[in-house]
Amino acid sequence: KFKYFLLFYNNYLYICDIILKQIIMKLIGKNSVLYWLRIPFAIYVAGFILSSLWIILLATYYLFTNNTNSYISKNLIEKYKFDEGQKNELVVELINFKYPFSSMVVQTDNSTLSIIMTIIGLISVSFILWGVLNFINNLVKTNIFTKNTVKTLTVLGLGLIILGIVHIIIEYIDKTHHYGIGTPLLSILIGIIILFIREIFSEGKNIQEENDLTI
Repeated sequence: KFKYFLLFYNNYLYICDIILKQIIMKLIGKNSVLYWLRIPFAIYVAGFILSSLWIILLATYYLFTNNTNSYISKNLIEKYKFDEGQKNELVVELINFKYPFSSMVVQTDNSTLSIIMTIIGLISVSFILWGVLNFINNLVKTNIFTKNTVKTLTVLGLGLIILGIVHIIIEYIDKTHHYGIGTPLLSILIGIIILFIREIFSEGKNIQEENDLTI
């Protein structure tokens, strides 16, 4: 009976292995779902990075000149702050950076650190999207355990950790605004997870190279 059980178990593992390989082939590799989805995703990433670059240029121009134009405008809003149970009304000046060919704007407090945080935020998202696109491009190749994949994961992981640390430092410096500590901590955590995944791909690359030398 134990012999039949082992035979059944080995056949079960063999079938599961075939099914898993078929699923992986459908998701990654050439002519996979990921292979075709990367094209519209690449278009979206390019559009986001270009539009972010526009906003960053506007924000940098405003930081150095303090001038407004058709793409840079100001407005006032009323905010309420509760201090020891008392409701205090505050008037806050906002700065708006307008996207080209659109009515959409990026809005933030009209302060140097708030604008710098906006720039860092746009750079962070652009960097993440660029890293994900590079990783997807590596996954659609025949061999995913390559030096380029490991390098992409290393840059992406370390970049997220550095951006999170910079965010925390600015949060500590600017006592007048609260940007939220959760986002940079999440960025650092994701960066650490990506570095762990990088170690898996690095080990896979080493095994692949050893197998190639053996063959």
